[in-house]
Amino acid sequence: MSELRLEIPMLPPSGNHYKTYKIIISRDPRQKAFAQWYLTPEAEAFYQCVSMVAGGRRVLGRQLEVTYIVFLPKLGGSDTDNYSKCIWDSLKHAGVIEDDRYIDDGHQHRRRDPLNPRTVIIVRSNQAQLEGI
Repeated sequence: MSELRLEIPMLPPSGNHYKTYKIIISRDPRQKAFAQWYLTPEAEAFYQCVSMVAGGRRVLGRQLEVTYIVFLPKLGGSDTDNYSKCIWDSLKHAGVIEDDRYIDDGHQHRRRDPLNPRTVIIVRSNQAQLEGI
């Protein structure tokens, strides 16, 4: 089993602040308007930070387990599962994992740390362990 632990010195945006959209209206009246989705500046910053901390390290395999712990600066905050999409997508974007569709097990935790808000992400590949069974 291989494992990678990343300590990201920031919080991920919640699902409500991860992506946003704009309506595109064509000048051609025969074409319908459509929504174009894009990452918010907060999500882009989180992606960049994960890439820097990962530093090109990868976890290979197609049976992955991802655990994350979000250390919030104060009480409250989002539901813990609201962070998963941004965290999992950032791992793929950084090249840590091949694709988030290979995450079979996901575990999320929320803690308080007013002096050091951060996100700890632990990625494990169960590939070798499963192949040996």
